[in-house]
Amino acid sequence: MSYIKNTEKYLKDVLSTCGYEIDNVVLESSSRKDLGEFQINVAMNLAKKYGENPRVIAEKIVNGECPPTKCLAV
Repeated sequence: MSYIKNTEKYLKDVLSTCGYEIDNVVLESSSRKDLGEFQINVAMNLAKKYGENPRVIAEKIVNGECPPTKCLAV
């Protein structure tokens, strides 16, 4: 399995641990290289599905407010 596919699976697991279920996580090349090499755009979809603010969802994930998960095996 490729690094990108492994990362997508890991991110899906992290979201599940946070209590969010999503069918598909797609790691894409960033449209703003000054912000990073890759991006995922799940916060907006999850916000619609769960009726939460997308910024709050993103901050929970970034700030580690979800229970810990296994590290990504490379």
